[in-house]
Amino acid sequence: MTLLLALLLALPSANAGVLHTSLPEKVVMDKDGPSWGRAVVENLPTGFGGAVADGLKAMLEEQYAAETVVAFRAKDVDEAGIVRGTGLTTAELGERLLEANVRFTKALGGDARIVVSVRDQKVFTAGDLATDTVEALDPTQVLFALDPTVELNLEVWVGTRQGETSAEENLPAKASFGTVGLATEVEPIVDVYTEVLRERGQPDTLIIEVETDGSVEPLDAIVESLQALTSSFGRLSKEAKAEQDRVDGLDGDAGL
Repeated sequence: MTLLLALLLALPSANAGVLHTSLPEKVVMDKDGPSWGRAVVENLPTGFGGAVADGLKAMLEEQYAAETVVAFRAKDVDEAGIVRGTGLTTAELGERLLEANVRFTKALGGDARIVVSVRDQKVFTAGDLATDTVEALDPTQVLFALDPTVELNLEVWVGTRQGETSAEENLPAKASFGTVGLATEVEPIVDVYTEVLRERGQPDTLIIEVETDGSVEPLDAIVESLQALTSSFGRLSKEAKAEQDRVDGLDGDAGL
């Protein structure tokens, strides 16, 4: 509610003779599990629902970041490039690690380095990457098979990324020999659905439904995108006012 009020107040008011607004009376949110959520905003000014829907959809689809595995180093790799105990090449191992759904448990200033050592296991799961700062969304998610008689030693880096990042960019600074950077493509928002319900002469009702890959809470994504949208309108309003003052000043100087 507060975010939408701020968004409306950032726009020209009725006193300016530009827009008459009736403020939202009700915002209702609900969710189904960790990957689907919906917000229904009622009593938006007529014609305003579409503008909010378009801006919010762009924020969600293009600007949302999430955590992912970005690099790793396997301690024991044979001459054929196979990581001992896995039967996988380093390239194949990197692909499997990228499948892990992980997220930070608290804000970090950079990437998190995880040291993993496992033995007597038949499979390596996303839960094997969990630490006090990194959480596996599904700890039972199987990433690859293991030879239980061989100890697997890995260093794994997890970081927050947005969109596409090259393997070179993901390579940790001062990385040890054998460290592999992974090309990442982060798209935590799976789908965004918006609908504006409108009756002639009546306020708009906006429906927003968001599906994620589980690495971000859908309602968090909606609220954070609204914050970003509100901030953008606020900056635009300040820029426009500053430019108006500059132009008015020029007009005043010309009249002297």
